[in-house]
Amino acid sequence: MTHCSPWKALGGTDPAACGGGPGPKGSPTAGELWTGEVTLPWHRTHHLEEPAGVVTSGSRGHIQSARALMVVAVLLGFVAMVLSVVGMKCTRVGDSNPIAKGRIAISGGVLFLLAGLCTLTAVSWYATLVTQEFFNPSTPVNARYEFGSALFVGWASAGLAILGGSFLCCTCPEPERANSSPQPYRPGPSAAAREYV
Repeated sequence: MTHCSPWKALGGTDPAACGGGPGPKGSPTAGELWTGEVTLPWHRTHHLEEPAGVVTSGSRGHIQSARALMVVAVLLGFVAMVLSVVGMKCTRVGDSNPIAKGRIAISGGVLFLLAGLCTLTAVSWYATLVTQEFFNPSTPVNARYEFGSALFVGWASAGLAILGGSFLCCTCPEPERANSSPQPYRPGPSAAAREYV
């Protein structure tokens, strides 16, 4: 009876093709190699079950919510980019009225602000989840995550989106006054015309 390596079992090889079942007694299972303690059951659908102690049931909703916020941020950022390009003075797309183009650029800036806030919320939320799991005494030592580079990239991109959106919002053009003709200069009374007492 041959024994298939647990790493091949993780890669999708059917355990039945590797000798019909688990290896000799005392050999580590795929789960023991993966997490150090938890056994991963192999189903006929060729999927491994998630270890029970690695991801808590409460954190799944938080991760899905953070993913949804990031998708919303990407969509808002795309629409904001299109609106900002249309609202630039140097483009000939859209209305030739500078007031209308300024308002379009401001709406792009507001959408950039919202995209940055969504990104900041999602990244900070996930970082809080990682920190809570790291300091949770019931979490196994080898199942604890640390801050990765993606969190720092997310914080930097959120800051840049908020900064760019605030710059676009500050480009608000002044509305034209109803009476835009310049006022003529009227000099005050001359010194000679004043009477001295």
